[in-house]
Amino acid sequence: MFLQHIKFEELVRRAESDLSDKLVDKHIAECGECRANLQKLQNFFAFAETTATESVPQAATAHLLNIYHPPRRKPSFTKRLRGVLAFDDWLPEFAVNERLAYTDTRQMLFRAKGFEIDIRLNFVGGKCQPSGQIFPDCTGGEIEIVTNNFTEKVTLNEYCEFVLPFVSEGIYDFKIRVKNTEIEINQISLFS
Repeated sequence: MFLQHIKFEELVRRAESDLSDKLVDKHIAECGECRANLQKLQNFFAFAETTATESVPQAATAHLLNIYHPPRRKPSFTKRLRGVLAFDDWLPEFAVNERLAYTDTRQMLFRAKGFEIDIRLNFVGGKCQPSGQIFPDCTGGEIEIVTNNFTEKVTLNEYCEFVLPFVSEGIYDFKIRVKNTEIEINQISLFS
């Protein structure tokens, strides 16, 4: 059993010409699979030379060339979700406790098909520090805060919590990546 067979492209070069490479020849002499694949290619080239291309049945070429198997790629099915505001303690329609409204901290809750994203904003001296937690379990995920000229990313801790560094006040997008899901929360105002 060989750890590595001759690459398809190399077999094609070998079948098309009489040039030989001692290592390739030795491998083909010892490896039944590579020898059979080379024979299929040689048969195909011989068949193609003696037969007009228009009259070559597709089934014949498919059978003769049934040696190249492109590497299989794992399908990537990234689900993209958009977070929708469910609660903002700075908006009058969500205000539960008047004493907390319009303080230097702000709590926002976003929902996105099975996920809840709790974002807390702490304002200090013209800067804002976002922190929060994501539900349900999002261990190993990450959150990114983005604006035109700034990007900062952190990994969620074991409780799915995050603390981003202080950022200048402005309008930001948040991107959360958890396994095969990406959640976007766009155009969040981080002004005090």
